[in-house]
Amino acid sequence: MSNENLVSASQDKNVDVVKKLLASGVDPNQEAYGNTPLNRALWSISIMEGKELDDCIIIVKELIAHGADVNRGRPLIMAAQNGYGDISRLLVNAGADLCDVDGDGCTALLQASQSNHIDIVKYLLDNGAKAVVNQARFDGTTALIIASNKGYDEVVRLLLEAGADRFKKRVDGVSARSLAYKCGHNRVVAYLDGEI
Repeated sequence: MSNENLVSASQDKNVDVVKKLLASGVDPNQEAYGNTPLNRALWSISIMEGKELDDCIIIVKELIAHGADVNRGRPLIMAAQNGYGDISRLLVNAGADLCDVDGDGCTALLQASQSNHIDIVKYLLDNGAKAVVNQARFDGTTALIIASNKGYDEVVRLLLEAGADRFKKRVDGVSARSLAYKCGHNRVVAYLDGEI
């Protein structure tokens, strides 16, 4: 059986086929259709939940146990962006690079902050993502700027406690505070001003 089958089975969340293919020695890192099995396991048209998410977690565990490269294709960034906390933890515990950036300059921390996944933001910061708390996308947007713009006060608080630069600006000169103020996010403004 080929790796095409492993990629397809991972995408379809077919646990039994994935286990059978891995047991037969199929390489968990061999790409098919430009994707690794791990990346395709995380792929879904909509946010996974219920049995689909449970099956995905099992597949991710199996792939990791059989030597899947947890950095190839940036699965941590995908998991953090979509709010998959259990999968994010599995990947980090298996050695996923918290400092990895995608083509736009986004880290897992930035993606989790952008989507208000508070538990993932906290977990990533507690496990080494403080090193990239000020990492910016190509346009200068940081996790703090995004969270401030969207009014995610708890994420803003966590980022500031982790050392986020409250004065950093995007390349167009816009700051986290100016966006929060403009959008009427008074609690975020208070955090940025150090009032709370």
